[in-house]
Formats: sequence, structure tokens, C-alpha cells
Amino acid sequence: MTNSLDSELLAAEQAMSTDSYSMSIGELISSYVGGEIEVNPAFQRFFRWTDFQKSRLIESFLLGLPVPPIFVYQRTSGHWELIDGLQRVSTILQFVGELKNKSGDLIDPLTLTETKYMPSLKGMIWKETPDNLKVLPDALKLKFRKARIDVKIIMPKSAELSKYELFDRLNTGGSQATSAEVRNCLILMKDASFFEWLSDLVDHPSFVNSIPLTERAEAEQYRIELLVRFLILQDTSVEEAKAIPDLETYLNDKILEMASNPNLDRKEIADKFRKTFDLLFNIFDEGSFRRLNIAKGAHVGPFLLAAFEVIAMGVAKNLDNVVAKGDVWLEERIKQLWEKELIVKSIGLSSSRRLGQTIPLGRSHFQ
Repeated sequence: MTNSLDSELLAAEQAMSTDSYSMSIGELISSYVGGEIEVNPAFQRFFRWTDFQKSRLIESFLLGLPVPPIFVYQRTSGHWELIDGLQRVSTILQFVGELKNKSGDLIDPLTLTETKYMPSLKGMIWKETPDNLKVLPDALKLKFRKARIDVKIIMPKSAELSKYELFDRLNTGGSQATSAEVRNCLILMKDASFFEWLSDLVDHPSFVNSIPLTERAEAEQYRIELLVRFLILQDTSVEEAKAIPDLETYLNDKILEMASNPNLDRKEIADKFRKTFDLLFNIFDEGSFRRLNIAKGAHVGPFLLAAFEVIAMGVAKNLDNVVAKGDVWLEERIKQLWEKELIVKSIGLSSSRRLGQTIPLGRSHFQ
């Protein structure tokens, strides 16, 4: 056992190499402006601080308070790719008027709000504007630029996937980022075109309209979470599903594998996805994944994940057969699921126990 642990530790240490560096805010700004550090603008859609949170960070630098480090991946060219610390770095850059969006256009500079220890910061900006807003005094500008932030660097000899592993671990287990938000950023880091493909799928009208979600679920990117589950779990064997130790890690690993697959037929997958949800929405509208009240003959209540796993993935797996049998047959088959309480048995179970029931049920029920 000791030898195994020693060898595992050695292998992991060889795959990971890190360094530390303390840099001034002025250096950080110059590095970004000079193209030496990449802050992926697409990430900004997932992590959004309020102006108060941003202003409090600026106040912390001015007061000399400690700020958590940022993490970067150093490419062989020497350029840095920001892995963790998006909000801190974006706030700094926006405050000084240097932050750019995905199109390369400058984002509106930050106007500070009132803070706890320096309430007079309210309304202050970095650069003068025609609006004659209050400009931060030069002495405070100098203090801000000289303030320092620690940088943790993942070095080039690290395994390629180490930056994804690092990002994942830094943003799960107590972070405010949801698992779906973390996964989206992992995908963006791996292949922006693959993420754009997913974004196109997730906006398909039948998919959106057949799954009414709360505002909070929408804001936390839960719809793309459902898309990822649909794409990955369709081809997961029952045995594998039952043995998944942590579903979020499993989905992260599998979607990154999919993003890395040069032979992936995106058109075929997209066509199957759209046909599945077009079919379900045309028959059941918003009730596709809601419980069927037999007495009322209507689908009621909230969206049910177990119903989604049985119906959406089961229909997709047997799509040719379902289409051949027709709408009346499909409506009757789904009615039977609720009459016999087949889906109900899976509601509330842990992911591995639930998937061990929902995946085989969907595959067999729509054959």
C-alpha cells in the first residue's frame, strides 16, 4: 500500500509544477494591456459581482487588506492564461477602464459605490469623463497601482489537463460557483467552438419551452446542465451509471472528452437532440417532464429530473422506433409511466441509485 501511494504521489508531482509570484496591480494591468495575460471574456457571462462587491475589492486594495491569490496557467510562450480569480482581475481592469468584452470593445468603467470604511468612494471613477464624475485622487491611484496580489503559476511541464483539474477544484466544494457554471468554463477553456455549439443547442425553442425553469435555475445555467446530462448519459451503460462515485466529476470528464474528440459528428448529435425535443414539445408542451395527474388528465407540478432522464433520454435512444410508432403510441407509453408510478420510484434517490433505475427504464420502455 505504501509503495502504491508513493508511486501515485510521484506521478502526480511530476504532472504538476507550480511557482508563486507577487506582482503589483500596475504590473497586472500592464500585462493585460500588453497581451501577456489572457482573461477569457466569455467567462464573464458566468460570474457576476455586484458593483458593491467590486467596490469593496477596490477598497481592500486601498486599505492594504489581504486579497486571495489568482491562479494562472503559463503557456510555453510564457504568456499566462487566467484559471481562477476572474472577478478580482476583471474588477481591477474594469475600474481602470481597460477591460474588454468578447468583441474586443472596452466595457463601461466601474463607478464605485459607498463602502464600509471609505464611504466617500461613492461615485468615484479612475479616469476623467465629460460627465465630470469624481475622479480618484492621484495619491490613491498610486497606492492602488502599487498594491500587490499573489499569483500562483501552473508551469508548462504540467499535464495539459492540469489546468482544468485546478479550475475545477478551486471552484467547487464551497465556492459560490455552481457545478454547471464551473463546467461551462471548463468547456470554454478546452474548446470555445464546442461551447458555442452547446450554446446553440441549449437555445433550441422546443428544448427551452418544454422545460420551464425558475429564474434562479436559469441564472445558474441549469439548462445547459440538462443538455450535458442528455448528451453524456444517453451512452452511459447501466453498470457504469451505478458505479459513478461523483456525478459532477463524471460529467466534467466526459464532456471534456467529447470536446476533444475530432471525430465527433456534431450535426448528427444536434439533429437527434432537436428531433427528440420537437417531438415531445409538440405533444406535451410544457408538461413533457411534469407529473401526470391521472384524474385530471393533465401534467402538473414542477420539472422533474427523473422524468427528464427516463423520457428525454429514453425517447432519444429509441428515436427511430418512437417516430415509426407515432404520437398516439408515445403519449400512451408516457401515460403508462405515471399510471404504474415507474418514474415516481426514482424521485429523491441519490444520483447513482436514480440513474441505475431511470436509464434502463427509459431504454426499455420506448423500444
